[in-house]
Formats: sequence, C-alpha cells, structure tokens
Amino acid sequence: MSIKKVRVSRAIGANVGVTRAYKKAVERISAEFRAFIADEILKFLENKHALTADSLKPMTAEERRKNRELKRKLLSEIAKRNPDLLKSDLDKFISENIFLWSDLLEKASINTVSKYIEQMAFMTSEAQRRAFINARVSKGLVNKAFTVPTVKKRYISQKALDTLPDLIQKNVSLIKDINIDDINRISETIYNGLVEGKNYNELRQVLASTQGFTDRRVQTVTNDQMSKITQLIQAENAKAVGVKKAVWIHVAGKYTSRVSHIHMNGKEFDLDKGCWDDYEKKFIMPAELINCKCQMQMIFDEDLLNG
Repeated sequence: MSIKKVRVSRAIGANVGVTRAYKKAVERISAEFRAFIADEILKFLENKHALTADSLKPMTAEERRKNRELKRKLLSEIAKRNPDLLKSDLDKFISENIFLWSDLLEKASINTVSKYIEQMAFMTSEAQRRAFINARVSKGLVNKAFTVPTVKKRYISQKALDTLPDLIQKNVSLIKDINIDDINRISETIYNGLVEGKNYNELRQVLASTQGFTDRRVQTVTNDQMSKITQLIQAENAKAVGVKKAVWIHVAGKYTSRVSHIHMNGKEFDLDKGCWDDYEKKFIMPAELINCKCQMQMIFDEDLLNG
C-alpha cells in the first residue's frame, strides 16, 4: 500500500505593523468621538438652562466670551440646586440623539476600517501565495486561485475577497459598540462633576483619566479582529486553490494559553469544519475564539499537487 505524499505551507500570523496602525487609527476615532460627545452634552446643558434672550441679540467676541462664562455659572448653580432636573435633561438628550450619534460614528469609521482590513487581507494573501510557492506548489495551481489583482502586482482569491464586506461591517459594529457604551461613562462623569462643582478643565481631566477601560477594549478588539481576519482570509484562499485540510499550530498567548489549544497543536482538521476543541465542545477555526492567536499550515496532498 503506497502512502500519499503531502506538503505543508508555513503558518502565517497577522502583520504586526498593520495591526498596530489599525489600533492607533481606531483609538483616534474613539478619542474624537469622546470629545464630540462631551462637547455636545455640555453645549446642550448650557443652552438648555441659558437666558432665552442670549441668542436674540448680536454680540462681540468679548460679549460671547462673557456669555459663555455666564452660561457655565448658571449650569453650575442648577447642578447644585436641582441635580435631578439636570439628570433628567441629560438622560433625555442622550436617548433622543444616540441613534444619530451611532450613524455619525459609523460614517466616520467605515473608510478607516475598510482601509486597514483590505490592507491586512491583501498582505496576508501575498504572504500566503509566496508560502505556497515556497512549499513547491506549482505557480499554475496557485495562479488559478489568486486571480483578483489588488495592489503592487499582488493577488487575492475571489473567495477571500467576497468575505471583506462582512468583515468590514463587523468591525464597524464593534467600534460602534465600544464607543456607544462609553457615552454612559461620559454622561455620568459630566453629571457627577457638575454636581460636585468641578469646572470644565477639571471635567475634561476626569474624562481623560477614566477612559482607560475603553482604550483597553479598543486594543483587545483590534488585535483580535486582525488575527481572525488573517486566518479567515487564508482559509478562503486555500479552499480556492483546492486545499481541504490544515494543521493546527498553537501560538501561546501573552500571559496564558488555552489548555485545549495546546493539545490541538499539530492536529489535522478539515477547513470546512474546523478542529475539535475539547473544552468548547465544538469545532473551531484558529483565532475564532476571543484573543486566540493560533494559526494553521495548509496541507497539499499528492492528488492536489498532481491534479
């Protein structure tokens, strides 16, 4: 009985430079959104409790400055004397505008998200294409799958390209979730600060000092998504070539590793199915679970190579 020969291509992880750049870009979006929301809330509260005549007469620059100071003093007094009214106005304003802000955030995010996801997908595809050729897979076989030109004479398979719209929308949704959730923190910080008599500079300092959780969520999401995208794009490219199986490659986490993934290292699995995770009690793909950095090597059996 003859044993079929196989070849495997090297495992490929997410490009570190693209991942880092994506994280910084999302952090900028989040910082700009936080500043926008804080300004919107403060402007609303100022105007809500301002004298109605303020907006009816033309004012010089100095008069406008004094008017702003007066509005802020009035707001501080209302916060001290009637905090329940302030809270009610604040909650109503947020509920009336949250869907508008969500739409604005989506529009502000879509181009940035598309840029970095496409960049990761195209770079991953080129690295995978070279890995296939280095594994002595014929260029003819590879070129039959990598048919869609991207940039700098690089190619991606149509199967992989077709996944990008959903990946982009998923990332936009995650960015929206992180920042819309953060509106509650911003609102509570402003409310508590005004009731405590803090001035605007002090409010902004408190907002900046309490944003750490949001920044950590951004880092987790961007790192995790780039790992997922890298493995998913490879799976689709490989299936386009005709690859049906892969080998699980465990990559240790920064601080710890899933025991089940350590045991999965070196196991062969179907690309259409995934590898059995004994802890999760289901079939999964590398990087499918949150913070998983595991990768895979594609298997080229003799039938495929000779086909």
